[in-house]
Amino acid sequence: MRKFKGADPAQYSTAGTNRKLISMGILLVLLVGALIWQQGQAARRGAADSNLGPTLGEGVVEVPDLLPGTLDAIADGTPDERVQLEEGPLQVTRAHVRQFTRSMFERAGVGKLDAALVESILAAPAEYRGTNVQVRGQILALDAFEVPGSTNEELRGSLLTTDGATVHFIALRLGRHFLDIGDWARMEGLVFKVHRAPIDGTFTDAPLVVSPRLQQSVPDLGPVAGIEPALWSAVQDDTLADQTGLPEDMRWRLLSYVRDLQPEAIDWNAAPVLDAQTMDAMVSDGSAFRGQAFRVPVTKIFDITAKAIQEDNPANLDYLTEAWIASEEWNRLGSNPMFQAIGPGEHPLAEGLMARVIDGVKPLVEAKVIFFKTVAFESNGEVLRLAPSFALVELRTFTAPPQRALKQLLYGFIALAIFLGLLIASFVRKDRKSSAAMQEKLVERRRKRRKAMA
Repeated sequence: MRKFKGADPAQYSTAGTNRKLISMGILLVLLVGALIWQQGQAARRGAADSNLGPTLGEGVVEVPDLLPGTLDAIADGTPDERVQLEEGPLQVTRAHVRQFTRSMFERAGVGKLDAALVESILAAPAEYRGTNVQVRGQILALDAFEVPGSTNEELRGSLLTTDGATVHFIALRLGRHFLDIGDWARMEGLVFKVHRAPIDGTFTDAPLVVSPRLQQSVPDLGPVAGIEPALWSAVQDDTLADQTGLPEDMRWRLLSYVRDLQPEAIDWNAAPVLDAQTMDAMVSDGSAFRGQAFRVPVTKIFDITAKAIQEDNPANLDYLTEAWIASEEWNRLGSNPMFQAIGPGEHPLAEGLMARVIDGVKPLVEAKVIFFKTVAFESNGEVLRLAPSFALVELRTFTAPPQRALKQLLYGFIALAIFLGLLIASFVRKDRKSSAAMQEKLVERRRKRRKAMA
């Protein structure tokens, strides 16, 4: 007897097709998720870049402390009290500051005694008594006095600070160089009181600083609003055969100019964009570009350091920031892909950017610079090379803006994922109904065959 084989349910089922659709949907959802995660990471990196800056650790510095209560007996509330010098507290203060070197003052924390701080001290002397300060200025008065109860002499006088404030001082000794009225001097010391002392016959009220030594300094440039063409023409570029380095006087003047530069002083929209051809031309002959402002497009930081300046300088700067910036496009189109940029002060991004460089990341930056000269430097292979050197006016991190096309594509993927999800759900429901109907038909066929065979 011939047996009839029933139809295979798989032939009438869409389960295989549905499984493929489900797999494709899952893969698409994963792709969309990866794109969204990538966008989130880019946004977070951009936010982190905008907040890059030095992270200062906390530490304890061991420095001698002034004996408690030493300055409690000082009085400077009236003109008569300000004329007097309380010898008991002053003797203890002399012994205290005699222990200090400049580096010890810096480690203990020392503030610059400028015109603003002088005004604050004059308004509330008691609040600042015993404060460590650093002062630099031109000597207005200077005399030697014998220390009471001793054969030693000390220097007493007055300084005019770089921003026009008056400060009286007592210095226990002179530095290495002889100083006189009109010379520039610097000292670190302790605010003792508001003192009234004569300057050219006129009594002047000013903070009195007790210092271990009076050091020679350099004249201050003051605010620099511009640089004369004659000064620019005197700058000479380095060559591989002759390296003159960065001329000190011009370097400090240029850094002062950048520090004091007003926003409207340069039309940066009209400034040319630095490119490979210009870099090559600068190295060949920088005289045509001397003092010219440039906008630096998106480039990479290869090195950046904020350096403490130990010596006194005409710009009155405590720090400068040096960066080396390069571009892959410049490397492809020119022979000088890297330049040096030096800016006044401690740039707030320096430490954070350098931390990323050490981690193997070359952060993207944009900058505004002024060309100084071509300098010679040794590359990593200890080969002498030439590169343009600029004064750094502005440095900021670059965060790529979200691309509109990519965002629209992302939204399209999301919509497609939702559509596929609904479509798959519809297929699953239809498949279940079809499977149930097919099962009923198969059962009915078997029933009919059995009746026919019976």
